[in-house]
Amino acid sequence: MNDDHTSPARPSPSDKTVFGSDSGSAVESATLSALFPSPPRPWQEMWAAVELSLARMEQWRNTDEEVNITGFCLDVYGFFVTCYHLGEHIKLDPHAEVSAADVTQVLATDPLRVAEAMANTFKHHTRHPDRTEARIAAVSGGPPATVTLEWQARSLDGLVIAKQAMQAWKEFFAAQGLHP
Repeated sequence: MNDDHTSPARPSPSDKTVFGSDSGSAVESATLSALFPSPPRPWQEMWAAVELSLARMEQWRNTDEEVNITGFCLDVYGFFVTCYHLGEHIKLDPHAEVSAADVTQVLATDPLRVAEAMANTFKHHTRHPDRTEARIAAVSGGPPATVTLEWQARSLDGLVIAKQAMQAWKEFFAAQGLHP
C-alpha cells in the first residue's frame, strides 16, 4: 500500500477492500453519515448536481496549472448528462406541477439540444442515424483549460454553452414558479 498519501496506490490482486483507510482489515458493513430521500428524488437534487458540474468546469477554466485532460473531459460530459436529464427529473417529480409540454419546450432550446446530443453521444456507442450527435472536438489543458464542442457542423465553446443551458433552466424555473 501507499504510505505517503500523496498519490493513489494501484491495488494488487491480494489487496482487500478496506473502507476509510489504506491499511487494516476489511469490514462487513459501514455506517452512513448522510441520509438520502427515498425515490422519487426531488428534482432539486439533480439541479444541485448540474450546478456542481458547472462549478467544476469553471474551476478547470480558471486554474493557473496544467489540467488532467481526462478529468476535465469527464466533468464536461458529466455537466451535459446531468443538465439534460434534469428535464426528466422535473417531469417525474410530483411536487413540481409542471406539464411535460413545458419541459419539452425548454429542452427544445439550442443549449439544451446540445446538452441532449452531448449526453446521448457520450452514453451510447453508436447514435441512430436520425439523432443529432455532439462531442468534444478539442481540449486545451491550459492554463486556462478550454473545451470546444462539435454540434451540427459548428464549433462551440463548451463553457459558454454550459452557461447558456443553465440560464435556460433558470428562466424556465422563474416562468414556472419553481424554486431550486
